[in-house]
Amino acid sequence: MTDLHEGRPTRRSSSRLVRVLRPVALVVVLGFATVWLAANWQEVLDGFAQISPVSVAGAFLLACAGIGASTLTWRAVLDALGSRLGARAAARTYLLGQLGKYVPGSVWAVLAQAELSGEYGVPRARAAVGALAHMLLSCVVGVVVAAVALAASGLVPAVPYAVLAAVAVGGVVLLTPPVFNWLIAVAARVLHRPTPGRLAGGGMLRAVSWTLAMWLAFGLHFWVLALGQGHEAAHLLLACVGAYALAWVAGFLVVFLPAGAGAREVVLVATLAPVMSSADAVSLAIVSRAVMLVADFLLAGLAALADRRRHREPITGGTGSP
Repeated sequence: MTDLHEGRPTRRSSSRLVRVLRPVALVVVLGFATVWLAANWQEVLDGFAQISPVSVAGAFLLACAGIGASTLTWRAVLDALGSRLGARAAARTYLLGQLGKYVPGSVWAVLAQAELSGEYGVPRARAAVGALAHMLLSCVVGVVVAAVALAASGLVPAVPYAVLAAVAVGGVVLLTPPVFNWLIAVAARVLHRPTPGRLAGGGMLRAVSWTLAMWLAFGLHFWVLALGQGHEAAHLLLACVGAYALAWVAGFLVVFLPAGAGAREVVLVATLAPVMSSADAVSLAIVSRAVMLVADFLLAGLAALADRRRHREPITGGTGSP
């Protein structure tokens, strides 16, 4: 049975120490984001000056749509593992947790989502597994989208197609419910922990659908920025979708960089070299990152505000299954 958590925190609230550390963590996240903006401020201003305001606004809306689809992917994965969060709780948990990606090391987003999920009765181990499965799914689908889109556009990716195919096939095998559930069961036995849940196939299909929607929205946001920079539309759509997906995956895998800073730009420049200058590609990458940063923080803030009233309501009902 799937546990339903409509969005009210359970009585198993965080410890006083965790509550004290939360504002510290937020300051750290804001600090890293501010450092990136300060280091690239002139490039950001120059990039925005080259792109029409209408294109920036359209790209921002598409970025928000992509982040929303990513939130629904994470919610579907958690549902497939046996815990269902209400819409507000899922948005608050995922979007606030995702801010951890701006701190070097991908583990911070996982830890934050596990901690926040625990407030709604979701076992922390299950939430951590869900976050890892979501990351793996995003990367696998991203690689598939990149390979298909770049092949259709005629561009040669910065990573050989053979490598992309190997990663895609390996990822699909790992995400097959029987294989994934077996790996989780083995890990639980090694760690002497109860199995955090079993992945259901139907929930994974929904998650894959939302992930495809996410990559389409993110690719379109980059394409709209390219149009605003003056590039022709017809031959750039597939190139932008594929290049952005490949660059995002590459940036994610370089875990010691906050949100893949630097690695994403290198892959974008290398992949888009046949259709635009390096200067244009770098400018688009910087503007895209600034748009995504604003969208991440704005949506996280809105989700926290939307859930604040319910978060303060009297607690009724039970907690999730262990």
